[in-house]
Amino acid sequence: MIIPSYGRVVIVDDKIEEIKSLMTALSKHGISYTYFDGQFENLPSSPLKGTTFMFLDLELDNNSLIDNRTKASQDINVINHILGENASNRSVVIIVWSGYLNILTELKSMMAQAKVYPLALLEINKADCKENGEFRLDKVESEIEKQLSQIRSLDLLIQWDNLVGQASNNVYKKILPTDYSKLSELNKHLNTIYYHLAVAQLGKKDLGKDKAYAAINILNSILSNEISSMSNNGALEVELDLENTNALGLKELAQINSGINMVSSPNCTQPGCIFDNDFTDIKVNGFDIFKNKDKAKAKYKNEYGKMKNICCEVTPLCDFVQKRAVYHRLVSGLVVPTVFINDIKEKADYLYRSPIFFVDGFFDNAPFFLMLDLRHFFTIPSNGLAGKQPLFQLAEPLIMHIQNRLGRQVSNPGITFIDNKQRDKLWIKLVTRI
Repeated sequence: MIIPSYGRVVIVDDKIEEIKSLMTALSKHGISYTYFDGQFENLPSSPLKGTTFMFLDLELDNNSLIDNRTKASQDINVINHILGENASNRSVVIIVWSGYLNILTELKSMMAQAKVYPLALLEINKADCKENGEFRLDKVESEIEKQLSQIRSLDLLIQWDNLVGQASNNVYKKILPTDYSKLSELNKHLNTIYYHLAVAQLGKKDLGKDKAYAAINILNSILSNEISSMSNNGALEVELDLENTNALGLKELAQINSGINMVSSPNCTQPGCIFDNDFTDIKVNGFDIFKNKDKAKAKYKNEYGKMKNICCEVTPLCDFVQKRAVYHRLVSGLVVPTVFINDIKEKADYLYRSPIFFVDGFFDNAPFFLMLDLRHFFTIPSNGLAGKQPLFQLAEPLIMHIQNRLGRQVSNPGITFIDNKQRDKLWIKLVTRI
C-alpha cells in the first residue's frame, strides 16, 4: 500500500464505526494516522504540518435539512482547518471516502473558489467496500490500491518518505544509551552527546546560544549518511516508468534546482547568502558577462533593465564555525533573466554561471541565473553585514564549487606567449620593416 508510514495520514469521518475497517487496513500495514470526527470543536488548534494523505467522509453532518452545497462547504472548512496552507499547494492527496458521492460534484465546483488544490482528488464509495452490510477489510484495501494505481509514480516519493523515517529511527538508536538504570542517567547521557556534537561543530571556546543549532546540524549529517547508506543497500524497490514522461517547464526546472542548491531559510551564520550589492561602487555590468552587450541589450531591452547587482558571501565555513572571520569575503555579480542564457561569454574563466533558479516572490516571480565575476572579489569588516537581509542563500555544495573556482582564479599565475593566430600579421610587419 503506497501510503506514508510515519504519521502523515489524516482520517475524517463522523461515524467511527464505519471507519474502523479503514483504520484496521492502515494499522495492518504499519501506517500511522490521525483521526477527527469533523466536529469543529474537535479539530486541531493549528494546521497539521506534513500531512500527505487525507481520507475524507463527505457526509459530516447527518442533518437531512442541509443541502449538498452546504455540506460541501463544511467539508471545505474542515480541509482548510486541518491542512492550512497545504490545502492549496498541491501537496496532499485527498481520498473522498463516502456513501454520498453526489456531494462530490458540489465539492469540486467549490474547490477553486476556496483555493483548495490537492495533488490528487480520488474517490471511494463506501458501498463498494461492504458485503451484507458489513465493511470488509480486503475490499477496503482493494479499493485503496485501485485508486492509488492512478498515480503510481508517487510510489517513489512515498517510499523515500518512509526511508527517511526509518533512517531517523536508526539515528535514535545510534545516540541513545543501551543500558541505564535511572532517567537521570539517560538525561545526563543525552546532554553529554549533545555537548560533544556542539563542540564538534563550534569548538569548546565558542559554545554560546547556537549550541543546540550546532548539535542539530551534526545530527542532520548523521541522518544524511544513514539515508544514503540505506538507499545504496537497496532499501528502495521501485520500478520507474521513464517512458511515460513529458518536458519540464522552465519554472519547474528552476524550482527543482532551487531545492537542490538553495537553503530554504537563509542563515547569515553560514556562507552562501546573496545580498543586494551596496558594498562597493565597482559593480558587474553587461560588458563583463555578454559576448556582445549591445546586441543582447537590443534583443531584450526590457529584460536587460531588470538585471540586478548582487554579491555572494564566500567566506570559508570554518571562519564562521570558529568565529575567526575578521573580514567577510564577497564576490560581485548579477541576477540575469533566463532569456540571456545563450548570450553569455562561454570561455571567460573569471565568470561563474549558476544553474537556473526560482525564488518565490523574488525577481518578479521569474526564473533567473547568477553571473559572478570572480575578478570582483573584495572584503568588508566582520560587522559589515550587520542588519543586512539576504535575498536568498546558496546551499553548501554549490558554495564550495564557487569557492573552488574562486581559488583557481586567485591563484592563476597566467603565462606569457606569442599568439599563433597573429603569426602571419607579425611576419608581414617584420618584412615591411626590413
